[in-house]
Amino acid sequence: MSTDDVLLAAVRAHTRVLKLPTVARECETLGRQSLAEGWSPLQYLRALLDAELAVRAEHAIGRRMRAARLPVHKTMSQFDWRRPHGLERARVEDLARGAWIPTARNIVILGPVGTGKTHLAIALAIEAIKRGHHVLFYRASDLVRALTEARCCHAFNLMSFRAG
Repeated sequence: MSTDDVLLAAVRAHTRVLKLPTVARECETLGRQSLAEGWSPLQYLRALLDAELAVRAEHAIGRRMRAARLPVHKTMSQFDWRRPHGLERARVEDLARGAWIPTARNIVILGPVGTGKTHLAIALAIEAIKRGHHVLFYRASDLVRALTEARCCHAFNLMSFRAG
């Protein structure tokens, strides 16, 4: 076993303890690339950490997407702006940048059936998720049902508490 093999095994053991799976997976490949291209040790380290951060960001987006309970995956680029819907494209694109989120402003999307309300709501949610925000998608009818059930359960719990 060569010195490099011993060092590589030690690096992989350390990355397991430190929970850096991408560094473990990429260290050998990026090491070869860094030697071939004459990178400094700091450039090599930066490349490893950049790879780790990129994978973690991707996984975080995936977790937030699953938690959001979006019924389908619709993006802003898929929205059909040629259909008549009465929306200002610049205004919707401004909403997609998410400046309204830190100010705790609400967005209400109203309109007749088939105008793209759900598509836009999902696309705005996806943009917010990509910017690190947590999202939960509800159709209005499902939200009303959930709130009604919660109110009924709360009233039942109050009655049970008073009866006991």
